Amino acid sequence: LVTETMAGAAEVLRQTSDSAEELVRKVATPGGTTEAGLSALKENRLGDILNEMVERATKRSKELNQG
Repeated sequence: LVTETMAGAAEVLRQTSDSAEELVRKVATPGGTTEAGLSALKENRLGDILNEMVERATKRSKELNQG
């Protein structure tokens, strides 16, 4: 379920010029399941975790390319 949900969301993002935030506003029903799930992600700071992950991977990639 998770894999297919993420793949579907990624495909929708590829096919639109809307930002992820705009797509969420368009599809998330107030008080619905998507909103509830996204709320849990925000409360647990998933965005911060993902940003840190990308920053560290980028830094390490640059280090490896210098050597």
